[in-house]
Amino acid sequence: KGAAQDDDGSKVDISLEDCLLDMNLSLSTVNPIARGIVHRLDRGTSGCICLAKSNEAHLKLIASFFLRRVTKKYLALVPSPSSSSFQEEGTIDALVGGKPATSKYRVVSTFHGDESSSQGVTMLEVETLTGRKHQVRVHCSEIGLPIIFDPLYSSFQPPVPASRRKTKKDLQRNKKRKAENDNAEDRDKSSLPKP
Repeated sequence: KGAAQDDDGSKVDISLEDCLLDMNLSLSTVNPIARGIVHRLDRGTSGCICLAKSNEAHLKLIASFFLRRVTKKYLALVPSPSSSSFQEEGTIDALVGGKPATSKYRVVSTFHGDESSSQGVTMLEVETLTGRKHQVRVHCSEIGLPIIFDPLYSSFQPPVPASRRKTKKDLQRNKKRKAENDNAEDRDKSSLPKP
């Protein structure tokens, strides 16, 4: 689901399925609850999603996912491991939602902050061998490296380099500027002729 705007400008929650049907695209009816959708992505996750226009294609795609002929890999930014015993690649077997789940991971790269930051950021490639809701998020957290900014499984905030840190004075100045801009916009709108 994503945010779209209603005629009055208010935000509405619309599903991918509804959006595609509104565009008059034919979608498989194999799963009447989520027409055409072969698999899903967690909200806030970017990536490719597989859709089926016909029932025949949908069944073949479902079989490919079920028989694990489809490889699903994700990139995740996590805090750099602090332990020297951390393995650069490995397998995670841990329950997700009470069900067994398996993922493979490997370190793609590590980004080190400036001398004032105590911890860097690591990019992991995570391949899910099972398909559980929040699997990548849970498994990264399970190995002690929760995905940065994940609202459910992480409290980690990456360090801000000293050159980019905002002082209290900077924040107050920005707040004042925003208020001035908002007031100017209100004045401009009020001077427009009414329809």
